[in-house]
Amino acid sequence: MRAAPLVLALALAAAGAAGCNEFHYYDITLSFNGDSTAAQGFKTGEIGNIQVCVVTVSGADSGSLRIGPHQQGLPVMVGSLVGTFEYSTFADSGTLTFTVDAYDATSTTPDCKVGSGSVNIMATSTTTNTGMVVVNRTADFTCL
Repeated sequence: MRAAPLVLALALAAAGAAGCNEFHYYDITLSFNGDSTAAQGFKTGEIGNIQVCVVTVSGADSGSLRIGPHQQGLPVMVGSLVGTFEYSTFADSGTLTFTVDAYDATSTTPDCKVGSGSVNIMATSTTTNTGMVVVNRTADFTCL
C-alpha cells in the first residue's frame, strides 16, 4: 500500500521533467501581399501607409499584441516583408491561430481595417516553432 504514493510521486515528477510548464516560442514572420497585380495585393506605396497591426492569438492559447510604426515592434514599412515577432506560451497541444489585422490609421475601428491574414500552427512541445502570416488587402484605404 505504501508503494502507491511513491509511484504517483514519481509519475508526477516525470511529467514535470517531460515539459510541463515550460515556455514554447512561436517565431512568426509577418509579410504583406505586395503583388499589386493580384486581387488581394496591396498597390504600390500602400504598405507604407499601414499604421497599426493587431495580432490576435486564439485556439490553444489566447492573447493580443498591437504593433506598428508608432507602436512597439513594427518598423516603418517600405517593402512587403516586415520581420518576425515572437509569441510564447505554455500550450503544448492543440492549434494556435495567429491572425494579423492591418489598419491605415492608429484607430483600430472596422472602417480603418485594410488587410488581414492568419496562420494555424500546431502547438507542440518543441521549444521554438516557426510560421508565416501573409496579410492580404481586404479594403480600400479610407482613414489616412
